[in-house]
Amino acid sequence: MPRSDRRKPCHLLRPDDFVRDTIWGYDLSRESHPDADETWVRPYRFSRAPPLALGLFAAARVRPARGRVRSGLVTFDLWELRPEVTGVVLFTPRYHWVGNGFSIVERLAARDLARALGRTPSWIFPIEYEATVKVGRGSLWMSGGIVPGTRPTYRVLS
Repeated sequence: MPRSDRRKPCHLLRPDDFVRDTIWGYDLSRESHPDADETWVRPYRFSRAPPLALGLFAAARVRPARGRVRSGLVTFDLWELRPEVTGVVLFTPRYHWVGNGFSIVERLAARDLARALGRTPSWIFPIEYEATVKVGRGSLWMSGGIVPGTRPTYRVLS
């Protein structure tokens, strides 16, 4: 279920936002508000697995191929309790999303991240991630590596 007590643009999410609420998602109900747009998110809680939930965020441990573990996010969709990770977010040097798809957007995001970190793509990719979120009485554990153009892995924990 969506929670409406805390809302913000997704680029303002920080690790401490996930202490109380482990899943955030897009808040499409606020698109018509003058102070909000399609980038706004809010906390979500699910008493049971939804048949479909798109555009979700969860805190993650993120590690570039040759870097140290950092706080970050995974972006993912849920379909019948199966998460599909669509990207990772690094908070430093700034909020930076890197996708897992084949489009020009993902390739440009990867190039921009390398430039922002002052590193080569081989230093960054694959970006490994690990995240656990609570859904109903169970948990979802997501881990894998983001390389634009590849698919992630997942495992359901009961």
